[in-house]
Amino acid sequence: MRERFVRDGFFILAAVFVGLRLAGVQPWDRSIDAYAYWSTRSGDLYPAANVGVLGAYLYSPAFAQLISPLTAVPWTLFLGIWTTINIAAYRILAGPR
Repeated sequence: MRERFVRDGFFILAAVFVGLRLAGVQPWDRSIDAYAYWSTRSGDLYPAANVGVLGAYLYSPAFAQLISPLTAVPWTLFLGIWTTINIAAYRILAGPR
């Protein structure tokens, strides 16, 4: 019973968090790495490639190609999708418990 409560609580909190990001509610609309990924949509990957700069993409061009379909959507939608992917990865890696 307790495991189910914890699992359900996790999914409820995750859904609320994704909802806040989709709605663009501050400060949950901020994500430095996600913004760097989303900013690759122009194709110019490294114009602000300095550590600590908002939008600085410091990753492989192959990763930019992999996520390019996601970068076509508006920022808040991208952030919601990216957050959902991260939550799903966490859930898979954490296992059923």
